[in-house]
Amino acid sequence: VHYPENQQLLLWQGLSALTDDKVREAEAIFQRVIDHEPADLSTRWERQARFWLVQAYIRMSEFDKAEKHIKRLLKLDLGNSLTHYLGAIVAFEKGAYDLARNRLVKVLDRHPEMPSGRLLLGVTYYAQGNYEQAAYEISSYLVLNSKDSWAQELLIKSYLQLNDFDRASAAIEGWTSRDAENIELAEFVSLSALYSGKPERAIRYLKAVESKQTSQQILLVSAYLAAGEADQLTAALAALSENTSVDKAYSVIIDSLMDKQWSVALDGLQQLPTNLADTVPA
Repeated sequence: VHYPENQQLLLWQGLSALTDDKVREAEAIFQRVIDHEPADLSTRWERQARFWLVQAYIRMSEFDKAEKHIKRLLKLDLGNSLTHYLGAIVAFEKGAYDLARNRLVKVLDRHPEMPSGRLLLGVTYYAQGNYEQAAYEISSYLVLNSKDSWAQELLIKSYLQLNDFDRASAAIEGWTSRDAENIELAEFVSLSALYSGKPERAIRYLKAVESKQTSQQILLVSAYLAAGEADQLTAALAALSENTSVDKAYSVIIDSLMDKQWSVALDGLQQLPTNLADTVPA
């Protein structure tokens, strides 16, 4: 109150607003700090305001605005790892995967053990379709973060995309030992079994799961079809046809199964989001 334009106090006020999720208020305060500085001079207060303003824009999904400040910060200090990391997040969210990767490589060259950077690089490679590199980076991340189920799922999907069933199975077994009750785990076990030509194994896992999500029903139909179990296939298809929660993405897969287009159905399953169960409408 007594020092309305004190840069340090304004910064802490903005950080407090950002911490309390008052993002627009924080944006206005950080912009006041930036506007207070001469156009031809950069101070530590202005640079800190830009760092936190970028984080505010990331929260609001205003990535073009965030990128503008990232470019300014990199112009002032090209070697700053935090700037490159925030810039990688912004670039990834904008779909600029090459730029995101290049920024992350610079971060990891200086901080090779940075877990969030390692994971984001793996996710970036996955988004680019470079599944071998994605698997390498995610595996490195999981060495020290073995309880991260989301990363474990993405690692398994990377192996499945590579048709590497041995590594997928090893990753699944490691996950099972830590999280045997995970419902989504049955889906990955089943996908791996189906892709590797072991439908009977998929059937065993799926029938043992108490929660019968739509995605699991579809996988069970797939397994019966692959195993040539006609009677059980007919019954499973009949049960699935009564499920009113089946959306368009699943309907395409079901049509493929009905037409016995096995590879098309499996490709459709593999292209669904990482957590299949979460895509089913409530």
